[in-house]
Amino acid sequence: MEKPNTPMRYKENSWDEGTSVVRVMYDLKERIKPIVETLKEGIENDQYGMVLGVDASGRVPALVLARLIQYKRNIEIRFVTGNKNVDNEDSLVRLDELKGHFSTEEFRGQLGDREVLIVDDIIASGFSLELICRALKEVSLRYKVIGLAHEKSKTSASKEAVMERLEADILIGGEGDQFSGEYPEIYGKHQMAGIKKGVGMFSKSIHKTELDAQAGGNLYYPKQNQKVLQRTRELVNRTAHQLAEEIGWA
Repeated sequence: MEKPNTPMRYKENSWDEGTSVVRVMYDLKERIKPIVETLKEGIENDQYGMVLGVDASGRVPALVLARLIQYKRNIEIRFVTGNKNVDNEDSLVRLDELKGHFSTEEFRGQLGDREVLIVDDIIASGFSLELICRALKEVSLRYKVIGLAHEKSKTSASKEAVMERLEADILIGGEGDQFSGEYPEIYGKHQMAGIKKGVGMFSKSIHKTELDAQAGGNLYYPKQNQKVLQRTRELVNRTAHQLAEEIGWA
């Protein structure tokens, strides 16, 4: 894959060697584009009413997708934490919390009769998304799942198995020959998402502090990485604009 011409590098303790914000965002753009091409007709027909980003790894991809859709249609963006424990007592409490959130007049009023787009970076087994999808289904809301990559390992499930688990259509970016099948985990390695929130926390649509908002969570990144977040903010909007131009929306 061709790399961008002007990578920005940061201190060694902020990044894996040879990695940059620009490089990650370039990869993200290339993976989102085929997804948007698939969704394009539905977006133009106002089929989708909300982008639901999975904290923290899905935050940046969700922001880019929402910014892009907003070139064509009004769409809300929210963030919610996933949960890998789906078979214990705590999961029942978590499920009720999610159903309560998705049933509020505010949430349903913003969504209307349109679908939810759930966005994460990597789809593996689907466990972390299961309660989110189950809650949406149990309150009779329709949804699709979007992932930038599908992890292929001994512990991951096939795309078909994940679709069955989540009872959802799943769109995966970067499935073509030009991709390695791997995706740099934005949150875990690069501090580009800004915060780590506890299970069960929700964020409403956010604006100027979108990547380092403190509501419902604690600051995760060291002070020197604030420049990473600043650069990411700029690149979210730039990436969305580039995509909008490429598909004829700008």
